Amino acid sequence: MQALGADAQLAAQLERVRLESDTLYAIIAAVGASVDLDRVLEGIVELLTVATSSHACFVYLREGERLRMRAASPVFAHLVGHIELGLDEGLTGWVARHDRPAFIREDALADPRMKYVPELEEERFQSMVAVPVPGRAGSVIGVVVLHTVAPREFDRSDLNFLAHVAALVAGAIENAKLYEEARQRVEGLTRLSTLSQAIAAAAGRDELQAIVTTGVADLVDADRCELHQRAEGSGVLLDVLRQRRPERLAAPLTVAGEELGILTVVRDGRPFDAEEDELLRTVAGSVALALQQAELIERLTAENLVRDLFGALAGGDANVADARVRTLGHDLARPHVVLHGERAPARDIAWPAVAERLEASVRALRPAAITDVGREHAHFLLMLDAATDLTALHAELSTLA
Repeated sequence: MQALGADAQLAAQLERVRLESDTLYAIIAAVGASVDLDRVLEGIVELLTVATSSHACFVYLREGERLRMRAASPVFAHLVGHIELGLDEGLTGWVARHDRPAFIREDALADPRMKYVPELEEERFQSMVAVPVPGRAGSVIGVVVLHTVAPREFDRSDLNFLAHVAALVAGAIENAKLYEEARQRVEGLTRLSTLSQAIAAAAGRDELQAIVTTGVADLVDADRCELHQRAEGSGVLLDVLRQRRPERLAAPLTVAGEELGILTVVRDGRPFDAEEDELLRTVAGSVALALQQAELIERLTAENLVRDLFGALAGGDANVADARVRTLGHDLARPHVVLHGERAPARDIAWPAVAERLEASVRALRPAAITDVGREHAHFLLMLDAATDLTALHAELSTLA
């Protein structure tokens, strides 16, 4: 009889080991089959409930100082995502706080570590066991919890098995996290590429400003994006740099050592991470190049308009001259003076230096003057007003000769 009893006990132990091994292999397969964490955790809960003959199984994951239910047995599945516990609430919180497994054999609600959660119908359950889910950095990232209706003794073998399961849960969490990080990185790079193409195709500063402020804010999930250009003054740019905080990033707009401005993003109450900082600096390079190109196009366009204007004035084409000067923000119907200077062929002078001084002098007299200085000539258009003293102006202009 003793031999038969020993054989039965051994057979039961072997069956238990086989069931636990099969369960662990099934969990390993579930973890490897999907990167959808919710689906994996749901499968683990189902396997664990059957393998341990439990009446309820829950998986809580840590979110800051809270534990949120992320998987549950089918009868409690509707509570997933809605039940939260603090790190000092219930046996689940106690396990997370102390990084130690714990179990209650019977009369679970009488344990001082317990917290009654009516939605979980805990008055039905006598026994409870909870094991921590270990994170890679050594901290607890979750808790696996089992309940049984009848009193039950969880032995060392049970705890070892559950510890293995918790390690596999940790692996599933890590896989899902790595996948999500990779997915977000690819998505970010795709959006960065699309934004860079839109920036490069922008026609002028106004369109560039609109594309950048909207696109960059979306790229780094910011509440606001501001593009401060060089024309705003170095004082403004320095103030922006001094305001750098975790929830505010700033990247200089620089091309070949020339500072064109600063790109800033702000996120209310949420700090940026290093990856978002890197994204901002990367897109700032594209913005700087586009800004330089816009400035070049504007300058060349203005220069061509000015040349056309003086050509039309010299040729007597009033319509073309009027159209060009209006584009430049002036009106030939107002009083004006046109000055023409050119290099004397017989004189050996450094014309570029002379022309530069002449242009500076004219701008000192009339900052809004339209100027066209070339290798052999210098043209100036000075707009006058009714209060202009022509005699005094003539005297001032005479000093430029």
